[in-house]
Amino acid sequence: MSDIAQGTHIHAIGGDCPNKTELDIMLLKQAKVVVEYLPQSLIEGEIQQCSENNVYAELWELVSNKKLGRVNAQELTVFDSVGFALEDFSILRVVYTLAEDYQLGADLTLIPELDDPKNLYGLISDVTQEPRF
Repeated sequence: MSDIAQGTHIHAIGGDCPNKTELDIMLLKQAKVVVEYLPQSLIEGEIQQCSENNVYAELWELVSNKKLGRVNAQELTVFDSVGFALEDFSILRVVYTLAEDYQLGADLTLIPELDDPKNLYGLISDVTQEPRF
């Protein structure tokens, strides 16, 4: 813990399944911990090694101003992110809408047309040929 400076923010994205953690429990107990969705984080996140009493807030509580985020420059904060599908989908929609509004990027076909759908290696061709997707 002495290696972590006051005011550090850690965005923890490594833990994504039960029994997989990367942060020391003492760090989590000393930090202001925010999670995406508490029930999921208790199973998959860094806080699975603690209890829900060690969680300060869910992300929606900060976004809606129900709770304050960092209140001073010395506070140690951790965002224990496990990947919440609704959150991922929501930001994808925002980014897509902004890209359309500002005419950024290009449409891509994400599902390639294969000559033989049963041949999973059909897109791997001679390196001298152009990609077929």
